[in-house]
Amino acid sequence: MDKMGREKWAAQTQANMKQWRHEIVHHFANFDEAHEAMTTASDTLYHSPVILYVTIPQASPDWSIFDAGLFAENLMLAATDYGLDTIPTYNSVRFPAILHQILKVPEDERFIVGISLGYPTTAKINTYRSKRRPVNEILHFN
Repeated sequence: MDKMGREKWAAQTQANMKQWRHEIVHHFANFDEAHEAMTTASDTLYHSPVILYVTIPQASPDWSIFDAGLFAENLMLAATDYGLDTIPTYNSVRFPAILHQILKVPEDERFIVGISLGYPTTAKINTYRSKRRPVNEILHFN
């Protein structure tokens, strides 16, 4: 039922996910605390009072994925301006067949991302900041 299992992702992306998991475990006091916090967050879709889903028609060109990303980014910036926190999540779109059924979204729409919205809290899980590659490693001007 998992349409986009992590084993299907590119090797570099899988390596990034592995590094992220390693870092978040060390953000907590111990593995058990990290596992409990992350499992609960995932299982409850981050206790989000609202999840916004961005979709595009199945027949759309790949360019529409770019448009959807820009729309999602601007939506998250606007939410932040209103005092809300946001998080785009893989788990919110991991099982599209279930989403189509529950949300009554037509089958000819493709789920691109789910964005959880809520008010910020000081919970330990919310204080984690992932490392990023230096800009000069990913952006080059010639």
